[in-house]
Amino acid sequence: MAINMIITCGCGFKTTSLEEAEKHAKEKKHILRIQGTVTP
Repeated sequence: MAINMIITCGCGFKTTSLEEAEKHAKEKKHILRIQGTVTP
């Protein structure tokens, strides 16, 4: 199953890595948005 996701933040931060997103959220105390698709 293919999973594609984009994680974005209101400050302009954008990534596809959960690790980078977690680091950004912890350091900046920002709330991130995750959008994605799951394809069988």
